[in-house]
Amino acid sequence: MKFGPASPMEAIGGVTVHTLRQGSLVLKKGTTIGPAEIEALTRAGVKEIVVVRLEEGDVSEDVAAASIAQAVAGDGIHVERAFTGRANLFAAKAGVLVVDRARVDRINGVDEAITFATLAAYKPVVEGEMVATCATPRWRRPAAARCGSRPTSSSASVSSRPCCRGWRRRWWRRPCG
Repeated sequence: MKFGPASPMEAIGGVTVHTLRQGSLVLKKGTTIGPAEIEALTRAGVKEIVVVRLEEGDVSEDVAAASIAQAVAGDGIHVERAFTGRANLFAAKAGVLVVDRARVDRINGVDEAITFATLAAYKPVVEGEMVATCATPRWRRPAAARCGSRPTSSSASVSSRPCCRGWRRRWWRRPCG
């Protein structure tokens, strides 16, 4: 990873590491600098911008977060598009959240820059409720660390199981149809 300040012309192909606001110009963190951005930066009088360029073996923070989130999402969980190094997981239907705590701990133990957090296990959830998040806040995620954080078996780390009336008394039983 190459990280540092550059003139707008030198920044082409780089990715912004911070949101930049200069007059009417707003470049969000994670924007890839192309010809249109160079023109806007020049018009706004920006002389220098901090960018990152990924090298071979690096992946973007969005790709890393999305791949981990997709790998841990089980039945009844929907993963939204990653942004700024974070992928959020939502309940696709109402149910009871099932969390494999040991897997969550293993994912968090792979690299200090990877954070995977969930709501409490067996919490009742409604459709559309955010149940977990995966964050990779560093710009560079070596592929080896990302792959090391992915579960090795086909079992998910987070899922939502359907429930029915009276679930508090019998949440441990087979879900109602």
